[in-house]
Amino acid sequence: ESCVAVGEGNNSQPTRATASAWLQGWSLAMVVGVILSLQYEPMLPWKHRITQDGFKVSGLEYPLGVSLGIFLSSTAWLLLAGSWRRMYGQPMLKPVLRPALLAGIVWSLASYAQLYSMLALPYAVAYCAVVGGGLAVSLLWGICLGE
Repeated sequence: ESCVAVGEGNNSQPTRATASAWLQGWSLAMVVGVILSLQYEPMLPWKHRITQDGFKVSGLEYPLGVSLGIFLSSTAWLLLAGSWRRMYGQPMLKPVLRPALLAGIVWSLASYAQLYSMLALPYAVAYCAVVGGGLAVSLLWGICLGE
């Protein structure tokens, strides 16, 4: 059921709830796509401004700032969520945190590589390679390991 598109499977007539959920999911995916497509936009004016000031951009300065912002905000979120759970007597589930921390480490390494490539290569080339490469890997995961 999780991989069945609207109108496929045992029931050829989609219900209103299924179509509504699909439309809501599609809409949210488009909003996320727009937001994620703009997340590295500040890098271009920053790179232009920093080179005008006479500094050489090595490719590690911008990822450091982005990672610092992400890590500080995620730490603040974890502290807020932990405080909320403690106030209401709910435990922090360690089996849930461990995979999330591992995924965060993998994501951070990938993000550093992506940001470095976007500063070392021409922006259009790096962005297309990173997005296209990520899409290709995601498609392979879905095809090879999907149900």
